[in-house]
Amino acid sequence: MRMRLQLLEEWPQTDVLEAPTLARGMALMQVRKPDLIVLDLALPDASGLVGAWRAMKNLGSTPVLVLSHGVDRAQAAHLLQMGVMAYLPKALLASEFLPAVRSVLAGGRFVSAGLSRRLLGLLANGSGQ
Repeated sequence: MRMRLQLLEEWPQTDVLEAPTLARGMALMQVRKPDLIVLDLALPDASGLVGAWRAMKNLGSTPVLVLSHGVDRAQAAHLLQMGVMAYLPKALLASEFLPAVRSVLAGGRFVSAGLSRRLLGLLANGSGQ
């Protein structure tokens, strides 16, 4: 609900659609073509990488911002390699949700500063330290 309010405050003319499951969200996307998908990795019918893969397989070029309960650098790296445009831990929603949305809608990518350092470490030496 808070994300919805943030979006409507920032973009008052925006139509924000919500779905409680991946199946329902994908059905909505067949009828309405969104500018952005905010995908929670903890949906009841699809979670983690499998859920993201199922969603992205059917999205075409619609950018995806993923919300994750925790910070899993390996999962984040896989998702970004799959084409996700942003990876955001739910703990950072209050401070980083709108910057992430702005970045993705402008054609960029987004990860938090802390995750960015971890991903660069993972790429540099395989340990993420």
